[in-house]
Amino acid sequence: RSYGNFNVDKSGFEFESVDAFLKGLEERFVVYDVEKRRDIVKSSLKSVFDRHNLKLIINEPLLDEVVNILEYPVAIEGGFDETYLSLPVELLEMVHMRHQRYFPLISGRRILPRFVAFANNPIGDKEIIRTGMEKVLRARLNDAVFFYNEDKKRDIRDMAASLNMVLYQKVLGNYDRKRDRIVEISRFISNMLGLDDKTQEKIKTAAQLCKADLVSLSVGEFPELQGVMGKYFALNLGFDEDIANAIEEHYKPRSSEDEIPDTLIGSVVSIADKIDHLCGLFLINQQPSASSDPFGARRAASGVIDIISGKRLYKVSTSALIDKGLSLYDENEIKRCDDKIVLNKNAREELLDFFRVRIKMALSEKVKPDVAEAILNAGSGIDDISSIFERLEALKAFIEGEDFDKFAVVYKRASNITKDFNSTTVNENLFEYDEERELYSSIQRIRDNYLEMIAKRDYFRAMQLLRENLYEPVFKFFDKVFVMVEDEMVKNNRLAILKNVVILFKMIIDLSYISSM
Repeated sequence: RSYGNFNVDKSGFEFESVDAFLKGLEERFVVYDVEKRRDIVKSSLKSVFDRHNLKLIINEPLLDEVVNILEYPVAIEGGFDETYLSLPVELLEMVHMRHQRYFPLISGRRILPRFVAFANNPIGDKEIIRTGMEKVLRARLNDAVFFYNEDKKRDIRDMAASLNMVLYQKVLGNYDRKRDRIVEISRFISNMLGLDDKTQEKIKTAAQLCKADLVSLSVGEFPELQGVMGKYFALNLGFDEDIANAIEEHYKPRSSEDEIPDTLIGSVVSIADKIDHLCGLFLINQQPSASSDPFGARRAASGVIDIISGKRLYKVSTSALIDKGLSLYDENEIKRCDDKIVLNKNAREELLDFFRVRIKMALSEKVKPDVAEAILNAGSGIDDISSIFERLEALKAFIEGEDFDKFAVVYKRASNITKDFNSTTVNENLFEYDEERELYSSIQRIRDNYLEMIAKRDYFRAMQLLRENLYEPVFKFFDKVFVMVEDEMVKNNRLAILKNVVILFKMIIDLSYISSM
């Protein structure tokens, strides 16, 4: 025995087979196939949006929720008073979607005073249902107006001063201390980047205010609007638009699908916020495990990586960021929150390893794992995140070629036999073969130009220079020259030639990690 749509039939029905069961559901207004329900909802939305000459953009999480809570979706178009349009568009969206599960009608960044909702009642009076939906929405919007108007009565700087009342983490303290650390790390990043005084002052202000809206009524009701409401509070008081946008952007990227901040100011504050978060977690032994990441450490690290690489912030050192972040935590303050805690003395090394793993995962989405290792172990390693991804882009044109595969083999020979050899001093008087002379001459001829390209981060042209000038001489060298001869001086001289080759390539890629192409 089972039941259909309770709005239609509460008596239930009996069945003796699967087919009879499914037929009974259909007859009682239950669309049992979730994809059919999804199609009904999407088709209904498209009809309404087309009627208003709007491009249909569907919020997928809301669509999933609506599809899975209804048995028989019936579209209801309603509206609300235009006076509510004075609310921030994001606040309006949140009232519609989170509280009511309504689909607002959106045109660009503007909301029309209309919505589409879905009822589960195929036989009810649509006008009565619509009126009820509008009444509930109106009450929710009145609440939002009250929250927003009350928040606007407060200066955002006063909000920031109240952050000592908001808990960040039970061991790491309140948000006032976190704000202060974000300000310090932001200043540190600004100095690394060599930013001008005006930009640095904007970054400082954005960092001071970025968490202020956590004490607001609006964010208390809609936590998803952290940063967004802070932007509006800052704009309402006449703060520079760059500062206001940075307050919103510093939470970005919120997920792997989210974009990085548009502005440099927002990027700096975002990195500072995430580095502080990571340093605190690792310091108190709250690192993510293989199966659990309750504090979003992986998301934070990936956000830092995405911002530094996306904005090409090549002057930002990963290790320096971690050192600065860890230095700002006061052990005595932490122990006042938890006198039994033992701080992680290996936090620095573990954080560097953590970043290395996250970077390798990001690289492995684009190239084979061995190529990812080859890039990671060259240049400045993970200390220059921007360089890693710049070198990857430059190498894409080379790693598919047959000559690259062949050269990787001979490079490994050079790398292996010079692994424990550190001298790069070459004595030309010890040359016995033209191939020695040719290879060393090629190195000398391109070195200055190559180093200039590396300094300019022109990795594509630098790699092209190596391929055009060193591939063939290295092949010939290994064909004709035996390196490990008995004469110690000659042997070391040949090793020094090869060491020079290895060093030049390792500024971009360590080919010894390449397995096969």
